[in-house]
Order: sequence, then C-alpha cells, then structure tokens
Amino acid sequence: MTRVNFIPIKSENLPKVELEYNNRTEESYRKHGLPVPDNLDIPEKNFRSLVEPDTPIERTVTRIVRLKAPDYLTKKRELKEYLVYYENWYSRDWLGRSVAPVADHVEGIYF
Repeated sequence: MTRVNFIPIKSENLPKVELEYNNRTEESYRKHGLPVPDNLDIPEKNFRSLVEPDTPIERTVTRIVRLKAPDYLTKKRELKEYLVYYENWYSRDWLGRSVAPVADHVEGIYF
C-alpha cells in the first residue's frame, strides 16, 4: 500500500477570485437571434430577489469539469477545451433567515 502525504495549502498564497453574476447566456441568445427562454435563470433570479442587497452571497464550487468540444464557428472545427464549474449559492434575507440556496449554478460555459 502506498501512503500519500498531502502538503497543506496556505490560504494567503491563493489568488482571490471575485465571481460576479452575469447575464451572458441571455445576451448570447439575443446576439444569435434566438428567443430567450422564459425559464432561463429562474432559480438565480428568485434567489437574488430574496437576498438582502448588502448581504454577501457565499458561492461554493461543487465540481469542475474539463470539456473538449469542437468550435463550430471555425472552418476546421478546431477542438477546444472549456472549464465548466458548478456552484451552490447561500445567503440570508433581510430578517437574517437563510434563503433557499441555488444548487448547481453553471459558470464557465454559456448555453
């Protein structure tokens, strides 16, 4: 049996990543002349409507997927790599109560 020793990572050495919610999926639909689905980002919109504006949103990445896919916008349909990550959102309302979380919010790729 092989024993693996893990080296602890100090948090001060890690880069700080600021992730902002965006509406690039909706913009992509409009850019390509497609109708925007009515149910696009419903859990995220409901969550943001319940959260107190000054309350921070805790965003926890649950998994990261490496995806290889052809780029159909190029002539040769080159194989490109994408990182897709899923995250859960947690926060509180104006009374300090926990709001129902958003589960498996997708970032890194736009449908």
